[in-house]
Amino acid sequence: MGIINWNSIFYTLFNFYNLKDLATFSVKRGVIAINHLDNKKEIKVEADLSNPNYSVTDVIAKVRDEILPPILAKYKSVQVSYEGQSRSSAKTGASIGKAGPPILIIMIALIMFTFRSASQTLAVILLIPFGFVGVAWGHVAHGMAISILSMLGVIALIGVLVNDALVFVSAVNSSLKEGKKYLDAVYEAGLSRFRPILLTSLTTIAGLAPLMLEKSMQAQFLIPMAISLAYGLAIATVITLLLLPVLLVIFNSFNVLVLWLWEGQKPSAEMVEPAVREAIAQGDIINGHGQHTNGQHATNGASSLAPLAQQEENQKEKN
Repeated sequence: MGIINWNSIFYTLFNFYNLKDLATFSVKRGVIAINHLDNKKEIKVEADLSNPNYSVTDVIAKVRDEILPPILAKYKSVQVSYEGQSRSSAKTGASIGKAGPPILIIMIALIMFTFRSASQTLAVILLIPFGFVGVAWGHVAHGMAISILSMLGVIALIGVLVNDALVFVSAVNSSLKEGKKYLDAVYEAGLSRFRPILLTSLTTIAGLAPLMLEKSMQAQFLIPMAISLAYGLAIATVITLLLLPVLLVIFNSFNVLVLWLWEGQKPSAEMVEPAVREAIAQGDIINGHGQHTNGQHATNGASSLAPLAQQEENQKEKN
């Protein structure tokens, strides 16, 4: 009796075949989850920049303008949203746009409250755009694109720039209260504040240099901020020491001209400054002499303000 091959009979009756005889297949990972966003199926595409010097904004713009339009034209029901760093940058930019103007207004109000002078406040504010020149040059020198992190460095730069300008203008006002001529006060403020402003800027730039030269991946996110602050501060320091005195003299001459046209009598350069008027009102300048808290009087240029104080007193009597 022969041996019955039940496998052959089973395959013949039920038409079962081995899978390898019917198809070529391989084992791979399949879809393990179906994500949803706003109750719609979502396919997430993630990528990192191959070169940290590339701009995320430029890459996203190329994807949006060149790659996606043919896909969206073919599949009408597909919708695209940009998440990750692109969305975070957009949110940060929107936050800065909302908080920036109120902060700038508060800063201007504080400067005006400190100096009680619109012209000196305007001179300080006009220095801010010049700092952006250094920011642009710094990014070009390092081959990096300006990003939202660079703008955070610009915010810090504005604070340092305004602080240096306040130091300079405060020195001018202090000299005026001592009874010095306006041009002499500006000149002496430049001499006395040159070293503090320069050393402050140099030490800050030196402290940021190791971060700007760092090559590790972890430091790439902080380098744009360091570049904005360091290069912007380098230009802002030169601008503060050279342009700020010029702006102060120009605005002082303008105030003299306006008051001359308004009152019909030409005032001196010192009398249009709120610091001098305040000093006369408080008795810090009596008969033109600068008076210190210890009762001693300033010498040299102090006596030059004698006609100014007398002029102020005559004006009050007329009123």
